[in-house]
Amino acid sequence: MAPIKTIAAALAVAAAVFGLWWFTSMGSRQVMAIDAPLPGFALEAIEGVEGSGFDQSALKGRVTLLNAFASWCIPCRAEHPLLVEIAGRGDVTVLGMNVADLSESAVAFLEELGNPYLRVGADPNKTVANRLGLVGLPHTFIVDPEGHLLMSRPGPIDRKFLEVDLPRILAGTAHH
Repeated sequence: MAPIKTIAAALAVAAAVFGLWWFTSMGSRQVMAIDAPLPGFALEAIEGVEGSGFDQSALKGRVTLLNAFASWCIPCRAEHPLLVEIAGRGDVTVLGMNVADLSESAVAFLEELGNPYLRVGADPNKTVANRLGLVGLPHTFIVDPEGHLLMSRPGPIDRKFLEVDLPRILAGTAHH
């Protein structure tokens, strides 16, 4: 049992160090205002994920959930089954932005947990993350069919988001 505790402690220290690096290396960040149009961006293809890579035009035409994640992010792993569930419902387009990650790690993450994303792209240097105002991972955005921000949610989504918040946002877009 002692080796498992040692490994768990080492992983906790590594996660804390990485988190500190993440927050101190964010560079220039913008804060996105609700109802503001998303800035132009392009996410790179992820080697090993067919049809990956997209730009902001992929967020137009339908209500879209854009989820920022990384394979090393423990809360991203925890929220992932809910993203799979949301994608399966079909009432919102689900796109993914893999941030500060290795392609092979992103591929392994999606193969292990399932790929809920209609399109997924890489932001290896956090350029897009900074433009969208991310302060950590995971981070979820809801964007209206015209590409305007409806919601920006840092941290993992939960069952309440799935059952209360998202339906409320979707009902509000039906009135526009």
